[in-house]
Amino acid sequence: MKYFACGILFLLSALALAAQSKLAYKDVFDRNAGLNHATSCMVEDREGFFWIGTHNGLYRFDGSQAREIRFWPDDSTAVHSRMVFSLVLDRTNDFLWIGSGNGVFKYHLHSGKSEKIAAEWFFPKGDFKFPQCRLIYQDRQGELWAHFAVSGLVHLKDGGKSAERFTVDMSEKEDSESAGWAHANCVSGIAQDALQDSLIWVGTKAGLIKFNKNNCTIHRYYFSHPSKDMRKSANAMEALFPWTDGKIYIGTYNGGLLVFDPVSEQFKQYLLHPEAVVGKSRENKVESILYHSPNELWVSGESELFLLNTQTGNFRRILQSSGVDFIDRTGNYWDMVANGLKLFHHSKNQIPQLLYPDEAPYKGAVTFRIREDTVAQTIFVRTAGIPGMPAYDRRRQQWNMLTFPTGSNTPVRGHVLEKTEKGILVNDMERFYILPPGQSRFRPLLLGTAENPSFLFSLPGPKGDVFISGNRGYFFWLKPDADKVQSYYRTDIGEPVRNHFNILTISTVDDKGRPWFTCDGGFSLFLPDENRFIHVPISLHPERHFSQYRAFCQDRTGRMWCLGFNEIGWLDPDCPEEGLKQRFYHANDFPLADMASSLHADKSGRLWFLSKTDLIRLDPEKLEFTIFESIGASDFTLLPGGELAFPRPYGIGIVHPDSLRQTTEQPKPYIAWFKVFDKETPLAGSSLSPPDIRLGFKENFFSIGFSALGFFNPQKYRYAYQLEGVDKDWVHPEPGNQVAGYTDLKGGNYVFRLKVANSLGEWSETPLEWAIHVGTPWWETPLFRILLLASLIGAVYLLFRVRMQQQRILLENQRLHYEKEISLRNERDRIASEMHDDLGAGLSTIRFLSLLAKEKETDQTKAGRIDKIARSAAEVMEKMADIIWVMNSRNDSLENFANYFRRYAGDYLDTHGIRFVFHMPETLPPLMLSGEQRRTLLLALKECMHNAVKHAGATEFHMQLSLNGHLVIAAEDNGKGLPLKHDHNGTNGNGLQNIRRRMESLGGTAILENGKGLKVILKTGIPVP
Repeated sequence: MKYFACGILFLLSALALAAQSKLAYKDVFDRNAGLNHATSCMVEDREGFFWIGTHNGLYRFDGSQAREIRFWPDDSTAVHSRMVFSLVLDRTNDFLWIGSGNGVFKYHLHSGKSEKIAAEWFFPKGDFKFPQCRLIYQDRQGELWAHFAVSGLVHLKDGGKSAERFTVDMSEKEDSESAGWAHANCVSGIAQDALQDSLIWVGTKAGLIKFNKNNCTIHRYYFSHPSKDMRKSANAMEALFPWTDGKIYIGTYNGGLLVFDPVSEQFKQYLLHPEAVVGKSRENKVESILYHSPNELWVSGESELFLLNTQTGNFRRILQSSGVDFIDRTGNYWDMVANGLKLFHHSKNQIPQLLYPDEAPYKGAVTFRIREDTVAQTIFVRTAGIPGMPAYDRRRQQWNMLTFPTGSNTPVRGHVLEKTEKGILVNDMERFYILPPGQSRFRPLLLGTAENPSFLFSLPGPKGDVFISGNRGYFFWLKPDADKVQSYYRTDIGEPVRNHFNILTISTVDDKGRPWFTCDGGFSLFLPDENRFIHVPISLHPERHFSQYRAFCQDRTGRMWCLGFNEIGWLDPDCPEEGLKQRFYHANDFPLADMASSLHADKSGRLWFLSKTDLIRLDPEKLEFTIFESIGASDFTLLPGGELAFPRPYGIGIVHPDSLRQTTEQPKPYIAWFKVFDKETPLAGSSLSPPDIRLGFKENFFSIGFSALGFFNPQKYRYAYQLEGVDKDWVHPEPGNQVAGYTDLKGGNYVFRLKVANSLGEWSETPLEWAIHVGTPWWETPLFRILLLASLIGAVYLLFRVRMQQQRILLENQRLHYEKEISLRNERDRIASEMHDDLGAGLSTIRFLSLLAKEKETDQTKAGRIDKIARSAAEVMEKMADIIWVMNSRNDSLENFANYFRRYAGDYLDTHGIRFVFHMPETLPPLMLSGEQRRTLLLALKECMHNAVKHAGATEFHMQLSLNGHLVIAAEDNGKGLPLKHDHNGTNGNGLQNIRRRMESLGGTAILENGKGLKVILKTGIPVP
């Protein structure tokens, strides 16, 4: 029965604690997220992006960054043109209606184009001073209703192509002051009835209007109150919320919440702060009304949030300094503030809080240590900054302030807080105090502390004793029956502990009753039974230890777990000097990148510790880590009942581990922007699944901005991207770098892939894929290459045809030339034959008859004449023989020429008594000489021999035929050479000039060398193969 009663009390305490829990707006999006102006409105599109209107423009927000969207005309420079007062997402989800300082704009979400709808299109300019539209609303049928800077309700028809205005008839006014007619047509809120589609409710600066769409009738309702200030404040109706019971909930300027019943046509008023004086404060202002549950509505005041029970009409304050202005599709709450947005994420762990009373002496208390007495059902809290110690009575659900003895030093710097057999033990900078069970005042113990021991840390031992350590190297052992504290000082502790004892922090007490300390350069153990210390320095074996030990905790199997800065491991408590047996790093298994602290073990054997922002649970048997994000604490205590207690700035937070949740949100990667040569290119379609993009071949330098749509710790998101065809593997950019750049890409098809890891490091299963086509230069396209190849083939074919034609013509010419040569050769042979047969025979006969006549003639004169005839005939026969030799085609070869000349020269020179020497190669190439070439060479050589016979007086004549690319013949005699009066080049003398002209006719030259004799070198232009 006793345990049952305790269980009931514990359950009631938990329920009371939950009732006091408060929403915590943990995420603030300001200038760091791109929002640094007052937000006025926001909507959520079907993809999950938020469109936020501010006094400085329109922004699209993805959870981490807000990107400005330009919707106003390019030629507009007025500041008011950028101001956004109202936003409506069209029912088609394709475009956004924007009420701005420059009228209404229809912004297309996928194309980024906007269309303006201006008031001056429909109304005379004299009816309004400014073009702004402060309110726009779309009903369930898709019809648009707006409030321009003109009087009355405006109905925008046909998508803004026409408009109709409805106003209250001012002629029906009764008492202009009491009924507020002056502002009856100044619209401040529009809403459609929850039950009747034909009814539109309009809040004005002076009452409520019911507009019937079917017959365009207007009926005005005015809230009456004896107070003029209350009438004015309550009839300024700004927020309308039609409820499913047919009633209209109305937020007023400073008149609280009004509930209008259309059936009775009566108002009912609820004041947030009835005691507030109207006109001197705005504590009864209601800014927004939103749905929470079937029987509750969120009601946001100017600086606080309430839950209204629609059945009882009771308000319950939930938040101070925050409200709820928008609820997204996932149930997250948003508060629009002066410098951005505040978010309450429903998936983030909320720690129910027990706040100190907002009164003295609790004001200014800073919590740093928590302990619980389960018997007394009391939570004790050590604080700084106040005299005394707060204690929370779970049974009475109230705070009590426990005081210290009069005259004692205020324990603003005391840190000891432990439950002992004698009561609750605490300290200040001079002494210890005990709070006996059932009492409310501490009494001092005759146990003094060391002089100025600085911060003290304490833990209970297994035998009712308490171990206390200090920052200056002090260690105190308080035994349950001792009259004094056993103290240990740095000078009392021998090596090697003394040099490492300046910072001594007790972390845990193991199952053998040994306290474990973290200290400079390693860690230490105290052995109570042996009254000595064991110190384990890191420096001896640094590879076996953390660089610094921060906390210890023993699990159920006896392993001693240790925390480092960003790692965890365990060692054998019986052999601590052997170092860590197993360790986990952030780089592989350990999911912690921030500094770790506060290591505790619960009754089930699980370990709990903190990172900078998260709470982490470790199952030491399975070695499984579980992260509970966004705890936002630097220390915690494990209470005896299994709850986790966290110090809070103005109280404590208590949560049961079973109520903690892990995030299941997976951010969605998307393309934020696309730039070609640093110039942004608008992207059509959805950002989450953008359509394929085609670029020109000159647009191959581009960059891609990417991000992820998500609101659960977006600062922890990590990205990876890959451009197929360029990146061989995934590229992991540094945190904060969300741009991928590519330069000088070749033409072709590419696929850009993007994936994101959530705050737990879990990567998205399906990456975003975006097809990018880079155009190919026309000179590199397959068609161009085919055409080029065809052109080359055509050109080659054409050249081939031309060449073949030329070859045919050449062959034809060669054939004709050959035939001509053959014909000429035959003709030469015929002439030579006829000359040989006919003329030769005739001349031979003449010569023979002349010789016979000479022999018979006795007259010497006549005999001389006859001899002359014979010699002339012989000379003619000799010349004719040369002509016949030249004309005969059988003598055209070089070899025949050489043989003929050698025979001719030998006979000729031998006749004149000159020795002839002829030099030529053993073998001659098959070089053919034309008849003209043979004749020219023969005449030139005869001239040389004639010179040797007639003028040189030579006895020897040498001739050398050589081949050096061209035919060269050298003729040399050993005569007296040329006289000095002759030019060396042989320009004087007809014979030598004839030799030169003949060589030039062959394309060559004649070189004369005058030495012991005359040497004539005949260089012909006849090539030798």
